[in-house]
Formats: sequence, C-alpha cells, structure tokens
Amino acid sequence: EKTKRLAVSHAFHSPLMEPMLAEFRAVAESMTYHEPVIPLVSNLTGELADPELLRDPGYWVRHVREPVRFDAGVRALAEAGAGRFVELGPDAVLTGMARENADAPDTAFVALGRRRGSETAALLSGLARLYVDGMSPDWQAVFPGTGQAPLPTYAFQHQRYWLAADVALTVGALTAPDQPAAEEREPLRERLAGASEAEQQHLLLDLVRAQTAAILGHPGPDRIEPDLGFLEAGMDSVSGTELRTALASATGLALSAGVVFDHRTPAELAGHLRTELRHGGARPAAEGAEDLESVSGLLRRAAADGRMMKGMSLLSAVAEILPSFSSAGQAGRPAEPVRLAQGDQGPKLICFPSPMALGGAHQYARLASHFRGRREVLVPPVPGFGPGEALPLSVDAAVEFFTEGVRAAAAGEPFVLVGYSSGGQFAHATAEALEKAGTPADGVVLMDTYLPNAEGQDELWPQMFRGMLDRESSFGRFSAARLAAMSRYSDLIVDCLPGTLSAPVLFLRPAESFAEGPGTEDWRASWSGEHVLREVPGTHFTILEESAPAAAEAIDGWLSTLGG
Repeated sequence: EKTKRLAVSHAFHSPLMEPMLAEFRAVAESMTYHEPVIPLVSNLTGELADPELLRDPGYWVRHVREPVRFDAGVRALAEAGAGRFVELGPDAVLTGMARENADAPDTAFVALGRRRGSETAALLSGLARLYVDGMSPDWQAVFPGTGQAPLPTYAFQHQRYWLAADVALTVGALTAPDQPAAEEREPLRERLAGASEAEQQHLLLDLVRAQTAAILGHPGPDRIEPDLGFLEAGMDSVSGTELRTALASATGLALSAGVVFDHRTPAELAGHLRTELRHGGARPAAEGAEDLESVSGLLRRAAADGRMMKGMSLLSAVAEILPSFSSAGQAGRPAEPVRLAQGDQGPKLICFPSPMALGGAHQYARLASHFRGRREVLVPPVPGFGPGEALPLSVDAAVEFFTEGVRAAAAGEPFVLVGYSSGGQFAHATAEALEKAGTPADGVVLMDTYLPNAEGQDELWPQMFRGMLDRESSFGRFSAARLAAMSRYSDLIVDCLPGTLSAPVLFLRPAESFAEGPGTEDWRASWSGEHVLREVPGTHFTILEESAPAAAEAIDGWLSTLGG
C-alpha cells in the first residue's frame, strides 16, 4: 500500500465535504441531464453505469462525498475487453495507477497530456503510441492540410564487414603487427610445465601485459607497469571483459567475468592465473537449479516476472543479516582511495560511484582518462561492497564514513566532488557535511542523479534495475553481499534528500532515455536548488561509458569557470 500527501483546495470524497452537500444538491437539481452517447464506467460504483443513474442529481451529490472506486472501474473496463486506456487531462496522473490496477500486461496505457513540456509533443507522442498499438487515428484531422508521401519499395540491406579472427592467442609478441603467430610456438601450458614458479609468474605477467597493452591501444607491453592498477591504466568494465576473454582463450581457464577487478594489478592477476593453472583450472558447471535458487538467481527471476519489489524485499532481508555500523568508527579503517589519474592541476576530482550492484571505481575509468596527466582523480571506497565490510544503518552513518574518506583523499588540497546516479545524492550530502565542518568542496558535479520520490518516474526504476541486470555479464556475477548492499543503499537514498549547499553545482544529464514504453515519458532527471545544467549525448548507462569524453569536456568547461 502506498500513501501520498495531496495539495488540494478541499478534502473531496470525505466527511469534511458534508457542510456543502445541500447547496450542491440544489445546483445539481437545477441542471438538465441527457443519456451518455458512449458507455460510461462509474467511479462511484466501479461498474458500467446505468444511463438513468447518471441522470439522477443525487448521484453527483454522492460523488462529492463518497470514495472514488477507480481501481474497481479500471478492472471493470479490463474485464469488459478494453485494450487501450487513454488519459485526457493536464498530466499523466491516472495512467500509472490504471496500469497497476488493470493487471493487463498486453494493454496500452497512454496519456495525451503532460504537465511539463510541449502539449503538442505530448499529444503526438500519445497518438503515435496508439498507432503502434494498432489504433488508426484520423491523421488528416490531426495534421489538416497535409498530404502523404509513399514509402520506398526497395529492400533495406544489412551487411557485416568485421573480420573474423581465427588465430589462437599464445604467449609472446608477434614479429610484426601484420604477421600471424608462428605455428611452431609452444602452447602456453607446455611452456609453463617445465618452468619454475618465478619463470611461470614472468611468463604469465608477460601475457597479461601484452594483452592489456593490445586492448588499451598501447604499442607494446612495456607501457603496462606490473604494479600499476588496471583502473589507473584506463581499464573499464568493457575493456576488462575483453581482457578476461583474451586471457581465458590463451590459458584455457574458465575465468570469472570480474577477475580483472578482483585482482587489481597485472602482477596480482598473473599470480591468480598461476594458481588457477596449478590447480587445474576446472571449468564451473553450467548454470543450473542451484544458481537459479541463489540470491542473484532469484532476483533475476523476480525481475523477469515483473516482481522487482519482491526481489528487493528479499535483498533487504539479506542486508539485515550482514554486519552494520551506526558511526564511521564502527566501520573499521576504510580502504585507500583508488587513484585513476594523476596531475598537478587543481582542484582534484573525488568521485562517488553509484552504490548499486554495478558500482565501483571502474565506473569512472573512461572519464578519468580525459584528465590523466593534468588532474588527480580519486575514488574513495563505498562501505559494504567489499568482502566482510559492514553496511551503514542510516544516511548519517554513510555520510560520516564518506566524509572521512573524502578528507583522506583530499589531503588538505582543493577538491570537487563528483557523484554518478544515486552516488550523487551521497556526494551532495557529504559536501553539505564538509561545508558545515569548515572544509568545503570547491564544487559538486552530479551526473544524472534522480531525486527520490520524483513524480512520473515509477516505471523508470524497474527498467533501471533491469538495465543493471543486463550488464551483469560484463561485470561478473553479483554476489549476495553486493546485492544486499545495493538494497541497503536503495533504502537509504529515499531519506538522502538535498539540503542547503553554498558550493556551486553542475548537473549533467544525458540527452537520450534508457527507458521505453508507457510511463517513462518523464525520464529526464532534474535537481532542486541552484545549479548549472548541461546535457551530453548518451543515456543514463552510457554517460560514463561511450559518452564519457563529452561528459569530461563538460566538467572541464565548468571547472574553468571556477578557476580550476
């Protein structure tokens, strides 16, 4: 059950209306009534209305005082065979409620009016959705004085031009970039079999460095330092998946999708490969009943069945079992911030990842590459996502932890906080706390951060979670602890509302929607309080991926106005 405070002039449909009923009845009895020309479902009875009932003045008096049976009316329409629900009004107030009550997944729900934006665009968008659903609007009435252009009759042709690689990966650089690997080169496992542990580590490190250099576009493996973090070298979730695939092909090992980020540097990853090869590197069993009944499997099933809230309730229960803290001192010593870029130009950027299952320092890898050599970019830890880490019990506990992490990362130098998605809420809250403590940020950058409980976005959240699950394969199977941490932060962000902040704020949002279908028309995020708004190409999910260069340029331009 959900409740919502309504800002209305009168308490309609309640006992508070009784003092005006007699006067209203007199007005109703003075009116002339006619039979409706189309069938009408009554919100008073929740059923198809008798025409005589609608001509009774007493019926309209009851409408003022008695509750609205909107849910019953919607179900009555669905049971009567209604396949399209169209809302005529100033906003999409009833469309979402009708969709929830009808329980008819194949039914179209369309609003022809919107409180924000162009009325014409809202009307035409709604008509287009109805047309796609099979309805035939009178287009001549919609666009009077226009004609029709015939569509071309030739077929569209699709051809692929990618070259398929059929050369197996082996250890050792090619003699020239355009020459295939030598046929006589020993397979990797045979070379390792006769080598000492130190030689094995060296061979595997050469492999990791060579593949990393190729994926990141470096001319040779000497550009990849053995002890430099993959993230600092420019690796992100996409290139991390490419590296994992290349290493799995070269070694014959079944490597987890998250293996690159589980082992921070080429040297650590080479050591992991040596351990796996020594133990045989058995491939895991195919996904079966055991996996489907895991926490991750159950969440994916809930999402597929349209029961995401049930899945989140399961994760909340898991989070209650895990360790927690109510103050930063109880959380233990935080991990060191991950440095993604170095440079002498200030202020440094201290970035907050999204506290969701896909979150982590890797989200900022592409953005940081734009600042490498010019400006320092650091990502403090988010508590609860690492093995054995405790979860914050409240927003205050989380902000206290983040505040200490930012102070450590800033090291007394000027800084700007950057927050992506719901990480932006905690970045803003941390900036508020630091400002009150006398160590203010030079500014705050919010990247497509949605305010909780914003109107018109009920359908966005399920699609956002489904988009996250669609990217699970590029990150690695989500552990129960990581999913539980996501659930805890999902609960906290509802109470993490923006307060007063003197520091300047840049609000970046994408120009394209990640969501589709009815109920997603108000997909653009907005922010309260004074801020500078900039739009960049891409969607919520690609703003730090393909669109990272554009986002970095926007941040650079804004920083220049701060003198940074």
